[in-house]
Formats: sequence, structure tokens, C-alpha cells
Amino acid sequence: MVDVSYKANPRNANELSPIRTKFVKGALSTPPVTVDSIGQSEQDAWNQVNLIDPIDTNITVVTGIAHHPTRTMSEGAFYYHQFALCIEGEMVVQNLANGNVYYGKPGDLYYWAPGHHQMLGGPFKAYFVKTPIPSKWILTPTGKQGVPMFELENETRLEGSQPTEVRPVRPWKSGVNRGPRMKFIRGATDATAMTVGDTGGRLDAWKQVELINPTDTDFTAVAGIAEHPTNTEIEWKQRRHQVVLVLDGELVSEDADTGVTYKGHKGDVLYWPPGLNLRLGGEFRAY
Repeated sequence: MVDVSYKANPRNANELSPIRTKFVKGALSTPPVTVDSIGQSEQDAWNQVNLIDPIDTNITVVTGIAHHPTRTMSEGAFYYHQFALCIEGEMVVQNLANGNVYYGKPGDLYYWAPGHHQMLGGPFKAYFVKTPIPSKWILTPTGKQGVPMFELENETRLEGSQPTEVRPVRPWKSGVNRGPRMKFIRGATDATAMTVGDTGGRLDAWKQVELINPTDTDFTAVAGIAEHPTNTEIEWKQRRHQVVLVLDGELVSEDADTGVTYKGHKGDVLYWPPGLNLRLGGEFRAY
């Protein structure tokens, strides 16, 4: 359900600014579509659907549902940041850098960084967020196919110069955290949120916990749980791309410029773009 209201001097909905919220009701129940291929790579029984498309976020972030119905393991290497929240089944991941194997259950969260190399399999369904956009999707006579954004055929590019010399690989001794290329959090959606002590008077009774923090992602993205336990209203200028999955309660999102209002409940997804003037209310818990 979408609740729409207007303030003084309403504008026609067709004249609204492109800086607006996208709301997907029942997002986690959206049926994925069978994928035939991504570039030259054939996918084993892979199903996928985008909830927030590249065009919605100016080719910055994509969010969707991925479904893998078999136990077949497939190899993959990442050149983008990806968060994957298991919502059904068992999501099996082997980190090929060290051999560690993780068995993700509903509510568990994976984060994979550029440079990570892994095996992925198991019968599962997952809610994912990726940045930057690794691929876009088109329909062809044979079905849905992915077009890789970073593997374009005959793309022009300048190759870098050869190294001056190649030295023997030495142990890392500086003490600077090089950072792992993946992070796994068991029971992420049940993580305890902590009261935020100083919000400049803007966030009433706000609770929050970071699951994946800025240093995990080289200051590119952050993922966490937020709780707003009261019905008081918050106002702010949105300055980042933000995708929200409602876990519990009712999240009320109002565009302050148009009055367009959405009421999100468990399983609904909202996207807020930079530049949005937002009013947020309701008692809710969200990822």
C-alpha cells in the first residue's frame, strides 16, 4: 500500500523531481527470474531480480533478490563491494584465500570486498546490495541476460607501464591493518542496537549498530541495524545513497518537498537518494 498526501501548492505526480524515494512493497517476496548468462559466464540454475535498479541510483548502487536452488558450488572473484543477507535456505561460502568455509542461515550477513576470491553454493535465497554496479540486465530471445559493466568487449583503455623491478614478497610488518576481503556475521538481523548518545538533538531515542563499518569497506559503504522506538518525527537532508529493508514495525517516510508518503512494514524496501528532503517517523527496526 502507498499512502500519498500533498502539502500546500501541490504538483502533479508527473512533474515531481527525479530526486525521490523508491518503495518496493513486499520486496522479499518478489519472485526472481531465471538468468541465462552474464557475459560469457553460464550460471548454474541462477535466479535474480533487481529491486532497486542501476537507473534508480545513477548507476551507483543495485539491490535485489538472488536465488540459487542447487548445492552446486561456483567460483567467483569480486571487483565490487557486495552485502548478502541470507533470507532462506543455506548459503555456503568458501574463502579461497584461506580455505575457511561458512554456512549462512536466514539472518546471517556476508560482506565481500573487491579482490575477494571464493566458492559459493547451496540452496538459498539472499537479499543483496552491490556498489558499484557490476552488471545491467536485458531481455533477449533466449531469456534474461546480464551485461557486465566492467568487462565490455573491445573496450578502449590505457594499459599501465611495466614495473621497474619485481622484489621478493615479504611479510607485512608495519602494523597497519590491511583488512580482510570478507566478513561474516552470524545472526546479523538479531544484533543488539545501542542507544545513540549525541545526535545534535535531531535523532530522538535512536538506536543503531554497525555490522559492516567504514574501515571494513575502505570507506565505501556501511551496513547496520537501526531502531526508532518512538513515533516522533525526524527531519534531515539525505546526502548519501541509502537502501533500507524493514525488519519489524512501521517505518513512515515522507518526501518533505512533495508530501508523498510511504508506510513500510516487514519485508518492504525503500531507497533514498542524495538530495532528498526527508521526514522519517514510526516505530521500526530496519537493516
